[in-house]
Formats: sequence, C-alpha cells, structure tokens
Amino acid sequence: MGQRNFTEGSVLRHILVMSGTSTIGLLAMFGVDLTDLIFLSHLGDHNIIAAMGFAGVLLFFTQSIGIGLSIAMLAIVSRKLGAKNTDAAKQSATHILTVSLLIALSLVAVLTPWLELLMLQLGATQTVAELALSYLKWVFPAFPIMVLASSSNAVVRALGDARRAMTMMLAGAAVNVVLDPILIFGFDMGIEGAAIASLAARLTMAGFALYAVIKVHDMLGRFEWSPFLAEASSIIRFAIPTTLTNFATPVGMALVTYKMAEISTEAVAGSAIISRITPVAFAVFYSLSGAVGPIIGQNFGAQRYDRVIETFSASIRFSCVYTVVLWLVMLATTPLLIQLFAAEGQVAEIVKAFNYYAIPMTCAMGALFVANAGFNNMGRPVFATLSNFTRNTLGVIPFIWVGGAYFGGEGVIIGYALGGLICGFISFAFARHMARQYQFNEPIGESK
Repeated sequence: MGQRNFTEGSVLRHILVMSGTSTIGLLAMFGVDLTDLIFLSHLGDHNIIAAMGFAGVLLFFTQSIGIGLSIAMLAIVSRKLGAKNTDAAKQSATHILTVSLLIALSLVAVLTPWLELLMLQLGATQTVAELALSYLKWVFPAFPIMVLASSSNAVVRALGDARRAMTMMLAGAAVNVVLDPILIFGFDMGIEGAAIASLAARLTMAGFALYAVIKVHDMLGRFEWSPFLAEASSIIRFAIPTTLTNFATPVGMALVTYKMAEISTEAVAGSAIISRITPVAFAVFYSLSGAVGPIIGQNFGAQRYDRVIETFSASIRFSCVYTVVLWLVMLATTPLLIQLFAAEGQVAEIVKAFNYYAIPMTCAMGALFVANAGFNNMGRPVFATLSNFTRNTLGVIPFIWVGGAYFGGEGVIIGYALGGLICGFISFAFARHMARQYQFNEPIGESK
C-alpha cells in the first residue's frame, strides 16, 4: 500500500498535484451530466432541458449527501494516516463505507414514491415533471452505487493516490460519452437513453473505485459488528454536519430553480444549462476541497499547524489566478457555448449573464470550499455546516429575489454569484483564523 506524505515538501506543489489530478477526475464525473444535456439539447425541446434542470436539483441533493459522506471518510481516514495509525484507518474506512451505504439505501427507499410530487413542488409543469421522472427512474435508484464510488474514491485520495482516483472517474466518463449518442439518437430513446448511459457510467466508476481500495491498497478491514457499533455513533456525529454542509448547496440551487420557474420555462432551461456548465468550469474549485483535505488532515494529525496555515494561503492565491483565467476563456467561448446548446432568446441571455458578470465573482467559491475543507479536517464540521447554510440561505434569498425582480433570469444568476462572493471570503477568513488559534494553542472549542 502506497501513501503520500503531505507533512513534508512544498505545500503548493502538493496542492497543484492533488488538485490537478482531482480536477481531471471531477471533469470526467461532471462531464457525464454535461454530455447528457449537450446531446439532449439538440432534440430541440425546451421541456426536456427544463426536465433535466428539475431532475438535476434532486440529483444534486443526493449527490451532495454522497459527497458529504465521502468528506467524512477523507477527513477521518487522512487524520489517522497522518498519525501513522494505518490499522485504525482501515477499520474506519470499512465502517464509514457501511454507514454510507445504509444511508443511501434508506434515502432511495423513502424518496422514490415521491419523485413526481417533488418535481411538481419545485414548479415543474405536468409535462416537464413526467419527462424528469422518466430520467430519474433510471438514475435515482443508482444513488447507493454513486455513494460507493465517491466514498471509495475518498479513501484513495486520503492515501495521496491522485492518479488512480482520477482514472476511475475518467473511465466512467468514457462509458457515458460512448453510450449517449448511441442510446439517445441511435435507439431513439431520448431522455431515457441519457439516463441509462449515466447509470452505466456510475457502475463503471464504482467498479474501478472498489478495485483500487480492495486490491491495490488493501484499505478495507474485516467487518465485525462490535467494533462497527462502537465507532458508528462517532462516525454519524461527524458525518451529519459534513453531509449537511454539502446538503446546503442544492438548497441554494433549489431556491434558484424555484425563482426561475416563476419567471418562465425558458428561464429554467437557461438555469439548467448553467447548472451543468458550472461544475465543469469550476471543477478546479471543487477539486480544491478534495485536494487540500488530505493535506490539512495529515498536517493537522501531525500537529504541523504552520503547514495548515500555509495551505490556506497557497489555496486562495491559486483560486484567484484561476478565476481570472477562467473568465477570459468563458468570454472568448460564449458564442460557441450558445451554439453548442442550441440556446436562443432568454436561454441565451442567461448564459451570457453568467459568463460576463457572474464568473468574476466566483473566486470566492474556491475560498468557501477551502474553508469548509479546513473546518472538516481540523475537527470542526459544524462550522462548515454553518458556513455553507449561511451562503445558501442568507447569501441566496435576498440576492436572487432582488435580482429577479429588477433584471429577470439574468438578475437571479448575478445575485446568486454576488451572495457567494460575500459569504465565501467571510468563511475563509474565519477558517484561517481558526488554524492560527491552533498554532498558538488557543483552539476555538474542543477538537472531536
């Protein structure tokens, strides 16, 4: 079993290597949904695009729960690896994976009968809700498979094996890209064809992830009920706030979708396109959470608080540079994106507003993700929860309502970005302050 030591060497280099490989993996994962939407947009039906937007809100909720559970996995395992306790890390990995699967299976069982009603409550018309359901009936039951993939991937990243974590995501994306046109157009299956392709991609990712954890790294211990029950309560206490932290983001997206539905179906379609562009464009920011998590976790476990602070500083510089580069790229490619999604009218105007005005404000997205990774890996997951819920409630509701009232769908997009700018930097400043408190032996609260 190989493990990368983040307590030595250049912090910036660790961030670049981990975030670079993680970005490629996330691009592959998010590219699955983006590929679906690109192919479906050429069917020329705004109802289908809107259906993908409504379905995406629910899937974002479940995916965020899965990501929250994987963050708990990464934080707990990486801290034990940093403390040189490999056997305990193996046992925790086995227990967290079990808890994650039980939660995922329970959610599928509870929510499946209510899927159509949930779409209608979000503001979907009956036609759009039925289209969304035809997609969800294939993809939603695969939620436990996705949890299995993301939690196993977190173990691999905790070990510092970024290349293998990237490979498993690329494999899933390749399957999706190949199957999408065959099923959507070749077999004339439309939105259901996209769903089946996504299901196949998730199965592929889970297969590669489990192989890496079990065969390559031997990181799953033997399951026994007594040790599991003894650790389960502490895992759940840690996993609940990390899960709620990620649960907050789709709450914000649901509010945006609801506001867009008040404006028009075209506004929802434009929002759906942005919701698929955003994870790909900001994959670097999403990757920062997974990249700096094991770096902070190992150094925190080794009590190298100076390197924890250095990780914060290097991460925010990286985020700001990337934002400038991304903005220039998106400005140049706006006409191509509009053509790629066959967008017109209000749909096209919303895409333009996102590229022109919202992106410059998103440097704070990286700051927020780094802050949350810091909270989680310093044993303060509740602070990450408060940070994310503040951003996705107080940092969303007044901004999108005022923006929507004065500037329509375009104002909703700009308002959402402005709220994130303010909340992101406040959270980052507080997380860095917390790290300094540890350095001077004055921690806020008591470490769990």
